[in-house]
Amino acid sequence: MIELAATTIYIIILVIEFAYWCFPAEEIADQLTTIANAIYMSSWYQEDRIVIKTQFIMMMRAQSQKFMSAGGLMDMNIDAFGSFVSGNAQNFLFLHYLAECIKQIKPV
Repeated sequence: MIELAATTIYIIILVIEFAYWCFPAEEIADQLTTIANAIYMSSWYQEDRIVIKTQFIMMMRAQSQKFMSAGGLMDMNIDAFGSFVSGNAQNFLFLHYLAECIKQIKPV
């Protein structure tokens, strides 16, 4: 029972830590999209050629959607957080079910 409580606390801490990184990364991605839209909606096409090139480069860089990644293994955003939580919950419930089944087996 103590192992179950320790495992549960450990998983909760992992989820909180992952959320700590995923939500700000998603906010940064949203702000980049907002910047790209603001540049596009401005009258950039009426400016000097140098300003047009600069704003075009800024718009392209903001639209490139470079996310923070977890060691290059996965992107850190809301979708990754949702799949992480869902996967951990399924694994935890499966392991809990296995532990209950093992307890019910009578030794021969």
